[in-house]
Amino acid sequence: MRILVVGPGRSGTSWVTATLGSTPGAGFLLEPDNPGQSPFAARAAARMGFSPILGPDDPGPPGLRHLWDVAFGAPIRYVPGQQRIAVWLHSKSNEDERLRVTRAEDPKVSMRLRLAAALAVPRNLPADTRHRVVKSIRSQFMVEWISANWEPAVVVCRRHPLDVVASRMEMKYRPRPGGVAQAVRDEAKRRYGVEIPPTDDEVAAFAWGVGVQMSVLDDVLRANPQFHAIDHEELCRDPVGGFRSLATALGLDWTAENEAAVEASNRPGTGYELNRIATDLPDAWRRRLSADDARTAADAIAQFPIAARYDLEVSKSS
Repeated sequence: MRILVVGPGRSGTSWVTATLGSTPGAGFLLEPDNPGQSPFAARAAARMGFSPILGPDDPGPPGLRHLWDVAFGAPIRYVPGQQRIAVWLHSKSNEDERLRVTRAEDPKVSMRLRLAAALAVPRNLPADTRHRVVKSIRSQFMVEWISANWEPAVVVCRRHPLDVVASRMEMKYRPRPGGVAQAVRDEAKRRYGVEIPPTDDEVAAFAWGVGVQMSVLDDVLRANPQFHAIDHEELCRDPVGGFRSLATALGLDWTAENEAAVEASNRPGTGYELNRIATDLPDAWRRRLSADDARTAADAIAQFPIAARYDLEVSKSS
């Protein structure tokens, strides 16, 4: 079984992926398409921007096709030492250097990243993995391309957009080098008539990106009723019941061990840890964002169709 978990960064995608990928016979792969983390992804996504735009009938670049072939189980042969060198070279670059590779114009690929990309192979799971659960936070504009070519079950993670923004700010996310790709700006203008705000305010920029990503995924869900939507707020209210229902809907086995693991993760955690007090997460933006930042973010998101799904009232924010 192939399962693709998508959503904007900080929407619970890792939690969902790791939980589903821990069911019997399953394994999980986190962001094989992220050029900031994978040297092969940097090569596959060269000049395509952080969020490639591909329609169902597009052929797609050979490197990107190979990346997803391997993620979903295509056999691969490589020399382990070669991959270790590629990962080491990639790790010696900084984040800006890695992400500049994706620029549509003037990508500025350093020599060490060229070498890392030449040696690298796609991230992969053991060959005997029966159910492959793969997470992506950058495939909003190519979900239907992935679906058409590899036919995974698709799980779309949704979370209150202000909570997504607040979590990104708390994690000290930074704007990408070169800003938002022109292709994404053009797509947002074409679909929703919304232009990126002419400001250097990081809150406004993050919120604009979240509004685009969540609106696009909402469009995808409406066009593909066979896809599965999971709401972070509902999952936080009943993690065990929510995951049990999702696993059953996907055809995965759900065991007492899986249930115990979900219950055990309901404890304090920070950063990229998956441990959290679930009931503390919904509406956390009211504690995490200042009133001014919350209004800035709400104003940016309010321009997009996704705003109709959520309460963006900021008066209660501290």
